[in-house]
Amino acid sequence: MNKIDIVENDQTGIVKIKIKGMSCVNCSNSIETYLKSSKGVESVEINFSGGTARVKIDKNLISDVKIVELINSLGFQAELIDSGSGARQAFPGQSPASGDTFDKARLVTAVVLAIPVFVLNMFFCHLKYAPVVMSVLTLPILFYSGATFHKKAFITLKKRLPLTMDALISASSFSSYFLSVFLYYFKGSHEVYFDSAASIIAIILAGRAVEEKMRGRSRQSLGGIIEGMPSECVIEKDGRQTEISAADIAAGDTLIIKPNQRVPVDCVILSGEGFVEKSAITGESAPVFCAAGDRLWAGSRNYDAIFRAEALVKGRASYINQIENMLNQALMKKAEIQKTADFIASYFVPAVFGLALLTFAAQHLWLLKSFEISMMAAISVIAIACPCALGLALPTAFYFGANTAALNGIIFCDPDSLHAINKINAIVFDKTGTLTQNKLCVKKVRFYDQSPVSESETLKLIASLEKYSDHPIARAVVDYVNSLSLKADCQVADYLTHGGSGISAVCCGKKVTAGNSALVKFPAGVAVSDNAAAGVVFYASIDDKPAAVFQLEEVLTDGAAEFIEQLKRAGIEVYLLTGDGEKNALLTGAACGIDAAYIRHTMKPDEKASFIKRLKEKNPRMNIAMAGDGINDALAMASADIAIAMADATNIAKSAANIILSGGGLKNAVKAIELGRKMRRIIMQNFFWAFFYNVILIPSAMAGSLNPMQAALAMAASSIFVVLNSARLKKI
Repeated sequence: MNKIDIVENDQTGIVKIKIKGMSCVNCSNSIETYLKSSKGVESVEINFSGGTARVKIDKNLISDVKIVELINSLGFQAELIDSGSGARQAFPGQSPASGDTFDKARLVTAVVLAIPVFVLNMFFCHLKYAPVVMSVLTLPILFYSGATFHKKAFITLKKRLPLTMDALISASSFSSYFLSVFLYYFKGSHEVYFDSAASIIAIILAGRAVEEKMRGRSRQSLGGIIEGMPSECVIEKDGRQTEISAADIAAGDTLIIKPNQRVPVDCVILSGEGFVEKSAITGESAPVFCAAGDRLWAGSRNYDAIFRAEALVKGRASYINQIENMLNQALMKKAEIQKTADFIASYFVPAVFGLALLTFAAQHLWLLKSFEISMMAAISVIAIACPCALGLALPTAFYFGANTAALNGIIFCDPDSLHAINKINAIVFDKTGTLTQNKLCVKKVRFYDQSPVSESETLKLIASLEKYSDHPIARAVVDYVNSLSLKADCQVADYLTHGGSGISAVCCGKKVTAGNSALVKFPAGVAVSDNAAAGVVFYASIDDKPAAVFQLEEVLTDGAAEFIEQLKRAGIEVYLLTGDGEKNALLTGAACGIDAAYIRHTMKPDEKASFIKRLKEKNPRMNIAMAGDGINDALAMASADIAIAMADATNIAKSAANIILSGGGLKNAVKAIELGRKMRRIIMQNFFWAFFYNVILIPSAMAGSLNPMQAALAMAASSIFVVLNSARLKKI
C-alpha cells in the first residue's frame, strides 16, 4: 500500500510546477532525466496528462526558481504553483502555462498556408512559378509554426537527452522541404513535395489541438471546480463585512455566501435557506435544499440564497482540495506497465531513424528506385512513426478514469491498483462501518402487563431517561420513540449510570431502570424475549416491575444486500471478518446475503490479517481485496492484494489504502471494481491500437505505399483515437 502525504510545507523541499509544451511521454522522460542529473534534485514525478511536475529538492543546493529555469531551457514553459493557494506564479516575460501543447497562432498560420500549398501541388504544380510560390508559403509554416518542434529537437540532441516526437516531426518536415528545394531549384523538376512539409506540421498541430481540447473537457470536471473556486470571500466580524483572500480563511470564521457563488471552504450554515448544487462532492446534479445546521462543501454552488456559515477548516484545507491533492499525486505515479511502455518509447525514435535509413538504402540501392522516391519513402517512415499513442495509452486512460472516479467519491491512489483490482476474485469486508452504519435501530418491542403505566407512557418514560446518554442503544431507543411522534419530555432526577450495565433515574416521579439483564432483573417465570438470539436485547423496568424488552439490530449500509449480490454475480467470493460476537456477525451476514461458511467472528486485527494470508496460501490464484474503515483494519489491508478504505471527509487524508471511498459506501465499492475493470480494458485496447498501428503502417511506409502527408495524418489520428477511447471513462 502507498501512503499519500497530503500536507506539504515549504520546509519539505517540494516544488510543484505547471509545464506547457509536453507533446508526448518522451518529453516528460526528457525533463525527468535532465532534472535528475542536476545537483540538489532528489526526485522527480511528472504527470504528463495534467502537465504538472512535483520535484523534491535540497534547498541548500538548488532553488525552486532554478528548477523552472532548467525546464524552460529545454524549450518548455514552466511556472511554479503556489502550494498554499494553488495559484500559478508566472515570471516576468513568461506567459502563464495553461498546459496546452499547441499555440493557436502557429496552428492558424500552418492551416491557412498549408491549404493553398496543397492545392497548388495537387492541381497546378506544372505551372512555371508554382513551386516558387509553394516554397515561399511553406517557409512560415516550417520556421514559425514548426519552430517549437525544431527548437526542442535541437535541445534534446545538444543535451543528449532521449529523442522525442519533436525530432521525428522536425526531421520529416525539414527533409521534405529541402528535398523539394533541391529538386526544383537545382534539377528543375516540378515533382516537388512542399505540400508534405507543410501538411506534416499543420496536421500534427491540428491533431494536438483536438487532443488537448478533449483532454481539457476532463479537466473541466474536478480541475475546473478547483480552478473555479473563489479567490476572495466575504467574512463577517464584529458586525462588519470584510473581503479577504479565500486562502486566509480560518476555522470558525463567519462567511457570507451570496447567490450564484461557489462555497469557498467547508462550512456549516448558521442562517439562510435555499438550493445548493453539490455535484462536485456527491455526484448528484439536482440542487438540494439546505438550511441552518446543514453542511456545505467547498466547490458547491449556491443558487438563490444568502447564507451565513461557519468555516470548518482553514484556507485550502477543504475536502475537495484533499481529493485534488491525492488525485494529482496518484497521476504522477507510474504503473509498472507504463514504465515498460516508456522504456520501449525511449528506444522507439532512434529505431525509427534506423528504419528510415534502411528504407532509403533498400529502395535506392536494392530496388533501384530514384533518389527522390527513395527519400520520400524514408521521410514517410519518420512521419508515420508515433510513440505518442504508446505513451498516452495508460496515463490518458488513468487520467480520465481517476478524475471521473474522484467526482464520484472514489480515489485511486496509484495506477497499479488498476491491475490489482482487475484480477480481484475475492473481497473481505469488515462489518462495523462497512456493511453496517455503526448504529442500531429498534426491531421489535415487547410490553408487559406488570408495567404500572400504558405502552405509550412506558416509551416516553424510557426515552426521557435515555436521551441523556450517547450510547448507541440509547440513541436507537430515542429515535424510535420520536418516530412514533411521542415526546420524551418527562422531568428527570437522581440520574445514575451503572458501570456499563445501564442507567436509572426518577422520571415524572417513577423509578425507571434500563440496561442489560444483570441490571434489570425480571421476576422468575417472566419471559424476557421472543428470541433472545436476535440481535441486541435491552431491558426496562418501571418501579421495579417489568415494563418492556427491546430487540435491536445494526443498521445495514444502504443497499448492502444488493451490492453483495452484484459482487457474487461477478464471480467474486465475499467474506465477512469482524471482531463482533457470533450472534451479530451471523445476523449481519444473513441480512447481506453472505453464507455462514464465509463469516468469521470475534477476530482481532492480527487474526484478520492471518486469515487473509491463509486464504492466499491455500489458493495462490486468489487475489483479495480488503474493505474496511482504514484504521483498525490496517493489518488486514496490508495483507490483501488491494486495500479499499471507507473514509469520510474527516479522515480521508489519514487513509493508507490503494482505493479510498469517500462516499457512497458499498455502492462505490462495486463501482470501483467495475470502473477498474473498464479502465483496464480500455488501457489494453489503447496499447493494442498503438502497437497494431505501428506494426501495420510502418512497413507500409517502408514499402512506399504512403506519402508523408498521409503518414502525418495517420500519426495524428492514432493519438486522437487513444484519447477518444480513453474519454469513454468519463462515465462509470
